[in-house]
Amino acid sequence: MATRGQGFPACDMSSDKMGAMRAHTGGAQIGKRYAGREASYDPSTGRSYRTAVTLEPTEAERLLILAKRANMSVSGFLNRLVKNVEVDPVTGLPPFIDAPDQDLNLFKEAS
Repeated sequence: MATRGQGFPACDMSSDKMGAMRAHTGGAQIGKRYAGREASYDPSTGRSYRTAVTLEPTEAERLLILAKRANMSVSGFLNRLVKNVEVDPVTGLPPFIDAPDQDLNLFKEAS
């Protein structure tokens, strides 16, 4: 089996499953926030936050492999990742993400 960095198998882009993920259609570019649409969530409800994400095929494959290696669901893996990510106290962001030029409110206050 061909591998790509860190022991991840090479992605077979010929499969139907990967072909469906190949093209990102509609919406903002991956990684760019939608203009005028703010995420809203009220943690005081005690309900889980549900979202849909779009991942590039390479990152999707990597996420699935990591979750499988950990014997976790994808949502469980992402929960653990968010819970344990290092956050810079100055920027409030992980060290691998540069702070934006402007101060952005990422969430609306629940009303």
